[in-house]
Amino acid sequence: MPRRITSGFFGGMINQDNHIHLILDGKNYKEAVKRHENGPDENYIRSVFEGYKQRGVKYLRDGGDNMGVGIYAKHIAHEYGISYLSPDFALHKKGYYGDILGKSFEDEKDLEKRLDELEKSGADFVKIMASGIMNFSDYGAFDGGMIGEDEIRRYIGRIKARSFPVMVHVNSDASVRAAVLSGADSIEHGFFMEKETIHLLAEHECVWVPTICAVGNLVNNKNMRGADRNVLENTVKKQIENVTYAINIGCRVALGTDAGSYGVSHENAISCEEDLLMECSWDYEKMIDISNKFLWKKFGGK
Repeated sequence: MPRRITSGFFGGMINQDNHIHLILDGKNYKEAVKRHENGPDENYIRSVFEGYKQRGVKYLRDGGDNMGVGIYAKHIAHEYGISYLSPDFALHKKGYYGDILGKSFEDEKDLEKRLDELEKSGADFVKIMASGIMNFSDYGAFDGGMIGEDEIRRYIGRIKARSFPVMVHVNSDASVRAAVLSGADSIEHGFFMEKETIHLLAEHECVWVPTICAVGNLVNNKNMRGADRNVLENTVKKQIENVTYAINIGCRVALGTDAGSYGVSHENAISCEEDLLMECSWDYEKMIDISNKFLWKKFGGK
């Protein structure tokens, strides 16, 4: 199990988080969403932005929500010196994981309608959910279903045809491989990849945002009912091994934290992720800075 440092002593050098959920607060999903039931809570959004400003963060890429919070935030982020990218809402196939932060589609015709919505709302990119979430009591297993590899290729193809950059929430080796080969611009999470797939990431210049702390911060969380500590620890260990390998072969690895998800606070997410990246490479700061800039340009950021 990697050493955990939460003081942020080694943090502060990175001013960009490529995977946050502004709508969430890292504590309670239901209460966080309720906060915006009558429309985006401006006071809350501004308080989060003020916190990021105080910590010197200048670039944020959101993972989407289905309540208009990210799109609203996009229009006021500049007041805090923050460049902010939003997909508006994430896309997922009906019946599969993704309802909590996105909108569903039934087939490719329905997907095109959702893409029309995103073009009208001013989304900066498209986020699509290609797999479920990890089962923390069964190592390597997932909940929420996995769409087929052929479906991943078809859906990403449709999105790329609209000239949208594509952010893909995906875990498992086969699903990540399908996403990369289909033209994904970034892979979010990407747990349980094999080395051959990591090489594909490097070859295709697809940016990997491993969000290690999204699991690492849960290891010592006493409120994780039903979770197996060994599963959590082994999942983090495997991810660190893969990120280390990716860095060594020149894969573009960018920093993203999943800030706002359970156990990952906006206040210290970046420093926590940096602590874990330091386990992968003592030279991580230079590498992350280069990859962060590459990702930002790839997603049309300024």
